[in-house]
Amino acid sequence: MSQTEEQELEFEKALEELEKIVEKLESSQTDLETSIEMFKRGVELYKYCKRKLDEASLKVRDVLKEMEEVESDDDRTSQG
Repeated sequence: MSQTEEQELEFEKALEELEKIVEKLESSQTDLETSIEMFKRGVELYKYCKRKLDEASLKVRDVLKEMEEVESDDDRTSQG
């Protein structure tokens, strides 16, 4: 997947496309070549979604860490 494609693709749309690919592959109504191409696209979408989720997870951790630091500072201020 090119960087331009990734920039234009939103997580929700990527996930939706991935779900549709899975449904089509599970239905076994496509020929082998089409299935292979769909599988390749599915792997690209999976990698993209996983990377986006990992990035979001890091952001959440950063926010939680900041909250802990603020609470810790507040505790020290109220005690001193």
